[in-house]
Amino acid sequence: MLKRQRPRCAHIKKDGEQCSQYVLTKEGLEKMQAEGFDLRADAQLYCSYHARTAEERREMQSRGGTFSKQRYDERQAEKIQQALLARPEMPREIVARTQQLLRELLGARLPGTYETDIRKAAVGVYLASAVYSAPENRGQLLAELVPRDVRGRNDLWDIAENEIRAYIDELPEAEREAAWQLLATPIA
Repeated sequence: MLKRQRPRCAHIKKDGEQCSQYVLTKEGLEKMQAEGFDLRADAQLYCSYHARTAEERREMQSRGGTFSKQRYDERQAEKIQQALLARPEMPREIVARTQQLLRELLGARLPGTYETDIRKAAVGVYLASAVYSAPENRGQLLAELVPRDVRGRNDLWDIAENEIRAYIDELPEAEREAAWQLLATPIA
């Protein structure tokens, strides 16, 4: 079965040959317009280079190409900043109480000993990672927060998840959903 090929760019080079690039897709054209490039009136007939105005091509050549790492990084930083500004802010008293609770859980000892209460410490680490870090950084946060005497344990996540489920199951029915939603909301 033959596959239909996209049309080639309509630009004719100085030597009389046609440009060998494919024309812009509809999405590509929309993206270039959204990024503010100056385009020809009939840009849909050309490749991404020849669809630009002569001034835009000269400017692109002076920059050294279409991709700019600095411009890309600036756009990414703007997106992150906009996402942070759009995020609802937790009331200060909730943040303070959360930090106090985490300190208590991470420093919990078994009664009458200096041994870490593994269940409470695991819950503290789990909650801290859910509240203060992105999912990809949770392993690193776990290693930093776990008390020294339990760092070798491989079952901390399982212990923490079981304890949290048990805590939340003890809550009244109306508060359970709110507890799960609160766990999913970063506060700092």
